[in-house]
Amino acid sequence: RLGHYILQGRRVDLFGVRDLPRATRLISARDVPDFASWRCTESTAWRTHPRGQAVEVAIELSGKTKVCLVSDAAPYRAGGSFLSGGPHDEEESLCTRSTLYMSLAAAKAEARRQRLAPPPKAVRASPRADGADWACHIPRDGVVLSPDVEIMRGGVAAGYRFGSQPVVLAAVVSVGMPNGNAQAADAPEDRPTSPEEYRRGLPR
Repeated sequence: RLGHYILQGRRVDLFGVRDLPRATRLISARDVPDFASWRCTESTAWRTHPRGQAVEVAIELSGKTKVCLVSDAAPYRAGGSFLSGGPHDEEESLCTRSTLYMSLAAAKAEARRQRLAPPPKAVRASPRADGADWACHIPRDGVVLSPDVEIMRGGVAAGYRFGSQPVVLAAVVSVGMPNGNAQAADAPEDRPTSPEEYRRGLPR
């Protein structure tokens, strides 16, 4: 873990790399206090911005305020196809551009330690082809919290070019997306069986 990269002969440091895995958290709905019990010392300000890709908007706003980016993520494969070289959707692109994957890898290890398991009905409905057990790293009712993620590369349109200075996000929150494809090889079919069941899960 070098914690830096060299761009045109100049060293650019990534200051959060060493602490990111240790600071990563798996957070479930049951771990969060009821909203009514919260005590806020500051009022909430809602801001609007022009349309754009979430990462680009986050980068633009990060110089003005603290930004938390919500990322739709693959709960059974940390980073999606980032390591295997598959198609780049949002999560894969974000892992390529930033230090996020180090956090997701830490979440995977922590989930294994906690013996985090997918829903039993999903496992029964979609056994793995190799007979092994499914393993997930994002709680069914929660998220992975990755604080101080540094973005140091441009997007795919820019050829993932390294930037002159990393942009630090306050956090990336990875939310697991349900899978409705029974033929998927890397995830069980865990989509809710009805729209009502899906909506019940949203507040969590």
